[in-house]
Amino acid sequence: MSDRESQSSHDLAPAQAVDEERLHSDVRGMILAARERVALYVNQELTLHYWGVGERIRRDVLGFERAPYGRRIIDNLAVQLVPEFGEGYSRRNLFSMLSFATIYPDGQIVQTLSAQLSWSHFIELLRIDDPNARAFYGELTRLHRWGVRPLREKIRSRLYERTLLSRKPDELIQQELALLRDEDRLSVDVTTPPAKAGGFLGNP
Repeated sequence: MSDRESQSSHDLAPAQAVDEERLHSDVRGMILAARERVALYVNQELTLHYWGVGERIRRDVLGFERAPYGRRIIDNLAVQLVPEFGEGYSRRNLFSMLSFATIYPDGQIVQTLSAQLSWSHFIELLRIDDPNARAFYGELTRLHRWGVRPLREKIRSRLYERTLLSRKPDELIQQELALLRDEDRLSVDVTTPPAKAGGFLGNP
């Protein structure tokens, strides 16, 4: 190789190195973004699937007044499904899906929430007896994208019960929850006073 060719090759090396670094960075970013989109899509589809299974079971079981008979239907279904599809369709999980469809009968609300909430989020919410508190935590989780652990901590700290909203008449609570669901906000007069807010709506 001539001196001129060697010099030319040497001059190109730094530029090529910079391009390779940029290429790696760009492709890596694309991979991570794609993974996140796929994970969100799979999570939403899985949650909607569980709701659909629960709704299908509910249509059959709901017609029977005798609870033992309904339980036997689910027991038999689990025995049939687990060998083929695994423990995700165990008796316990099928009952969770049934509870999911029973507590959240509106599929449109489930579809909206499932864009941000995972099945694990819903499992935490299903443990809440008060429907207003359940809706409150669900909408705030959607709005602030809380993980399962922060959601669990908010529930354990009785965040809803410490707000002025929880002390309002049920009709007003419903109106405020609708406002939170439709416009991502609560009226000022139903939130905890600023002096006591302490991260009321923020991330932990």
